[in-house]
Amino acid sequence: MKFITEKSHKTPITGQYTTVVAGGGIAGISAALAAARGGAKVLLIESQYILGGLATAGLITIYLPLCDGNGKQVTFGIAEELLRLSVKDGYEGKYCPAWLNGGSDDEKRQYRFEIQYNPYVFAIRAEQLLIDSGVEILYGSSVTDVKTKKGKITHV
Repeated sequence: MKFITEKSHKTPITGQYTTVVAGGGIAGISAALAAARGGAKVLLIESQYILGGLATAGLITIYLPLCDGNGKQVTFGIAEELLRLSVKDGYEGKYCPAWLNGGSDDEKRQYRFEIQYNPYVFAIRAEQLLIDSGVEILYGSSVTDVKTKKGKITHV
């Protein structure tokens, strides 16, 4: 196997963070948001120029059910917050009024707690939520290596 050896180069240190999240999909958004709300100084690194991953850039625009199909909600917290955020400015389909507007248990059994949303509006809303929470976002970038000291990451 042949290799190309690159000359050593210096990379400037541009910030210090207590938490760095690699990837701005729904999981990355959730992790960054939770860390920031817990008091961490957070940097979210996203390779694309839009947040949300498959849920926005991938055009998979159905926020899957947060219920068991029998009228019982099983997922809460940031997952529910992001679902509600995804339709803050309107929805594309699969609207669930009983869940979003405080319907009765009987009404909730008729509809799943799921939504179809506009991916571009959701991406903008997610970015606003993260920025308002103090998360810094670095678009068009990838994590390629880390430096460690005594088993802890010191540089990304």
